[in-house]
Parts: sequence; structure tokens; C-alpha cells
Amino acid sequence: MTRVLNIHIGAHKTATTALQSTFLRNSEILAQNGILYPDSNRLHFAHHRLSFALRGLKDHKHDDVPDFNIEIAELRKAIEDSPQPQIFISSEEFFVCSAKQLHRLHKALDLPINIRIIATIRRQDDYLLSVYNQRSKTIGNGFIRPLRWHVQNPRDINREISFFSHLKRWRKEFGANSVKLLRYEDGEPLAAMLEILGLPEKLITAPNKRVNQSTPSAVAEAVRVAKCLRLPRSGQIMVRELATRIFSGGKRRALSDTERRKILVEFASENDAMFSTFGMENTYLPSD
Repeated sequence: MTRVLNIHIGAHKTATTALQSTFLRNSEILAQNGILYPDSNRLHFAHHRLSFALRGLKDHKHDDVPDFNIEIAELRKAIEDSPQPQIFISSEEFFVCSAKQLHRLHKALDLPINIRIIATIRRQDDYLLSVYNQRSKTIGNGFIRPLRWHVQNPRDINREISFFSHLKRWRKEFGANSVKLLRYEDGEPLAAMLEILGLPEKLITAPNKRVNQSTPSAVAEAVRVAKCLRLPRSGQIMVRELATRIFSGGKRRALSDTERRKILVEFASENDAMFSTFGMENTYLPSD
């Protein structure tokens, strides 16, 4: 039987952390059912050290930039030493890899194994709002523009939001039939992933409590304004703590129908092309 290396590449804001933490917590059960979730390349719940090494990103927990040759050697050893027919690695930092980086990864995985790329995307209006809230509440990152600006300039929220441009690179490097596309909106991400791996839906379950908790919009906005005012890091933390006490349980920011349409119109043509390429119905259409 030909073995399969599954590379889950995100994107961000598609329940990746919940999935990764669930796989890590249940790695023994997965192994007993033919899926290796390797201990190699581990940072937090997932295999970020390999994606960091590929992209030259700093691992702040270990205060280093991982070495690609070391990380790929660790992964290869984990694959070669394991009896499981499938291997599953995950890092949303893989998603935006350049063509050169993907070629390097592919070349380094010259093993007698099939490679399957699994990507999950999210409708761009919801994705933008989720990224905005995350970046607004993060201390010390210089993210200060208001939501209305990002609605008018949706591509500037981050590089990842132009999903199809990145997926095309993965298809070109690993082959069109090697890339599996999932939609966040189609159902429970964990159940969808287990189905792809050929495992029973209820083999493992996600925790009831979310790993990444949503933050009330007022808290995120308070931190964003603190950054606009150039408060020091300690001041930003103080503002966040105070706002959390005041606004705990408050509402999350919502987009108006007009704002949602503006965002989706921006990506309409590439969404059409993306779903057509993958043989899927385009469910990301802007409302009339």
C-alpha cells in the first residue's frame, strides 16, 4: 500500500488551532487507526517549525529561526520510522509559501510516498472580520487602521485573503489532483478532516471550549486605539485588561450587508475561477 503524507496548510481563521490541538491530544488514538501526527517540527500544537524554517520566520518561543535541513530531516525520520500508512502535519503558515519555497519542500520530500495538500478557506467577508479582530487586539503589532478602511481595501488585511493566488502555486508544484479544497462554512472542520483521512466521524471530538476565544469588539477597538496613541506595551496591556473587565460578554463586531457585498465583489472573479478549477459550486457570491 502506498503511504500518504497529508499536509494541512490552513488557512488561518478556519479552526486550525482547534483541529491541531485535538489531533495532538488524540495522537495515540490516531496512531492506532493508521494516522501518524508526528512529534517532529512541533511548536505549540502543530508543525510550525517546518513552515517557519521554509519561510525564514522566527520561532519566538525558542528564540531562533528553525533550520530547514534539520526540520526536514526530523520529518523524514518520523515518516521512515513509523508503521502508519498516513502521516498528517499541519501549519497554517504553509499557506502563503512562494513557488520557490514550495519547490524546495517538494524536492526535500523525495520519499516513496504520495503527498496530499489539504486547504480550508473561509468566505472573505467573515475571514476579514476575524483577522481584523485578532490583529486589533494583539499587543504591540502596529495594526491601527479602522475596520472601515479595511472594508474599502480588503486585500490589505493580509496576503492570505487572496486564496486562489496561493492555491494555484500549490497545484502547480504538487499537481492539480494532489490539492483538496474544503470550505469552512460546509460543516464541522474536524469531521471534514476525519472524512478525508478515511476515519469515523466520532473517532475523536473537539473540546467544548474553543482554543482561541473570540474577543468583544469593544476590547479589540480599545487596544487598537491604544496603539494609535502609541502607548507603550505595558500601557496597551493595561488598556486591554481594563476593557476586558468592562466589556466582558459584549457583542462582536458585525458587518453590514453593504460592507459584506463590497468585500465579496472585490474577490468575485477569482472566487469564480477558484471554485470552477476545483469543480465546486461558488457559494461566495455577493448578495444582490
